[in-house]
Amino acid sequence: MWNSKCQWTLRRDRPLEEAALRAALARLIDRHPALRVRLADPMRLFDATQKAFSVFELWRAQRRRARRSAPTPRGPLQRLTAALSDAALGAVQWSFRRAWPRVASVPPRIVCPCM
Repeated sequence: MWNSKCQWTLRRDRPLEEAALRAALARLIDRHPALRVRLADPMRLFDATQKAFSVFELWRAQRRRARRSAPTPRGPLQRLTAALSDAALGAVQWSFRRAWPRVASVPPRIVCPCM
């Protein structure tokens, strides 16, 4: 996931007209579909998914600590349990990465080319 910050500074020796800035930003948004993206799922699904991510991260951290302190599995049942645990972790990670968030791009506005 992208975590960078966008920090822009505009310096001018005189005030910028609000209408000009709005028109420039509208054209920029119309040109770039990524700037028109919105969530396609309801907000309560977003909240529930974030809670599930939190629980999943806590589980992963606990699992890492337990693995460091536990002896290497030796018996066939212990190895099978470890393999199933790894498979479950892989399946959950795969589903989180592929299933959410769903986004949709809003169609561009029709802008007069004379603007």
